[in-house]
Amino acid sequence: MLKITKKYAGRILSIACMSLVLTFLFNFSELKCFTKSVRADSADSTSKGINVAYHTQDEIRTYIANNGATINDALKFSENPATTTPYSLGKLSDKTLHSALAMLNQVRYIAGISDQVQLDNSYNQLAQAASLANYLNDTLSHEPEKPDGMSDDMYNMALKGASSSNISYASWSGRSLNDVLISGFMCDSDKYNISRVGHRRWVLNPSMKSTGFGAVSGKNGTYSALYAFDRNNSTAGEYGVAWPAQNMPVEYFGADYAWSVSMGYKVDASKIKVTLTRKNDGKKWEFSQGKSDGVFYVDNDYYGQIGCIIFRPSSVKKYNADDAFQVDITGLEQGDVSYTVHFFQALDHKSSATKPSSDPAETKQNKAKTPKLGSKIKDAKNIYIVTGITSKSKTVKYKKPRNSKNASAVIPKTIKINGNVYKVTEISANAFKNCKRLKKVTIGKNITKIGKNAFLNCKSLRHMNIQSSKLTNKNVGKNAFKGISRKVVVKTPAKKYKEYKVLLRKHGVASTARIKHN
Repeated sequence: MLKITKKYAGRILSIACMSLVLTFLFNFSELKCFTKSVRADSADSTSKGINVAYHTQDEIRTYIANNGATINDALKFSENPATTTPYSLGKLSDKTLHSALAMLNQVRYIAGISDQVQLDNSYNQLAQAASLANYLNDTLSHEPEKPDGMSDDMYNMALKGASSSNISYASWSGRSLNDVLISGFMCDSDKYNISRVGHRRWVLNPSMKSTGFGAVSGKNGTYSALYAFDRNNSTAGEYGVAWPAQNMPVEYFGADYAWSVSMGYKVDASKIKVTLTRKNDGKKWEFSQGKSDGVFYVDNDYYGQIGCIIFRPSSVKKYNADDAFQVDITGLEQGDVSYTVHFFQALDHKSSATKPSSDPAETKQNKAKTPKLGSKIKDAKNIYIVTGITSKSKTVKYKKPRNSKNASAVIPKTIKINGNVYKVTEISANAFKNCKRLKKVTIGKNITKIGKNAFLNCKSLRHMNIQSSKLTNKNVGKNAFKGISRKVVVKTPAKKYKEYKVLLRKHGVASTARIKHN
């Protein structure tokens, strides 16, 4: 899943974004696909160990011009979803669907895999149902709970769609599907996704033959889905699928994007060594389990393809047109990998609208004024209610986690959203009620109040770290901790140990629990 808030807009995240809307150029009847290409190993003598189509910079420029889709093509509906009972899925406009498909095929063409992916209406419906359920729950989840009033048939579609799709959330309405794809799924470099870049790998799955898209947008922001689990292209045999690609539009790759190459077979992380060399000045970065000049991961889980090598060089502030980087990878069972990435300007304009941004909060749409009292704001994992907006202090109440099925939760000391810094001073009543998968929680230093039933029936909650020294018996609600694990271990501030021990027992912590101080 991809959560798009202050950073990594789907990019979930995700998180990046653009600010201006480009002219819509897409004409489905005139769409041209370029599929006749030689393989990289024979076309580029510097490349070995990879098997994808090699496209020149001019070929990519021509393809993009004829493909027609741009990053910010508008999100439009032919039938608006009904977000009150009786619910209806709604339907994205044909123009929006075909533009999103064109952008996906554009990305796949650049990477050197099949650009012949087609829309499947059943996949569109599954993605749309998933988006609606997540929007109604106002929580991003691959296993959404059933919204009140939703039919069993619609919910089953939502559940199947969410579990088979790349899903995304943005805190503003109207988020372009194309923007989600480029700045979200193809970035995938926020702290929640960089270790596997799973969204990117599903987009670049060589065996994808069909896909579908869905979105619901309104006061809860924009929830969207891209159906990813299609594997019906039986002729696909590419391996060494890299992003950035050998010839890479600089407009589609930001400095905070991780590099990745999926080998299609299991990779031994302990043996892998990556050397990245910038050719214009000879600067080198080395990546391995023993030494990494930046971020380094190896992931063998199945996200489109297994055996993904992920790295991000430190101290790179920007990739420029005419930059060239040599990638050398050793320690692979099937031989070394070597290829060169040439960055170039693919789009014939100077607008920043096509360039990934590192911070979606800085877009025109998302430069929000300070929210009103009582309004709802969100970060990547949690939902809050604004409780104070004075010039000296801004405060929020922790309302609930965005995903009630998470195993851990942190109520932070402060949050920063859209440039505003808020103290988190309260936990709402029922905030974690019946979160039966919750195992660990940290309560931040600024919490002064915990509402009734806040952790009621969190049966798996075994570890609780209370950092705040500001709680009193009066400000902790009835049954706040009733029904949590009888074997819970609670850490408290040393100076509050005796007082909190009594407080916790009174509000539901069992006598068999272990309470100690930090």
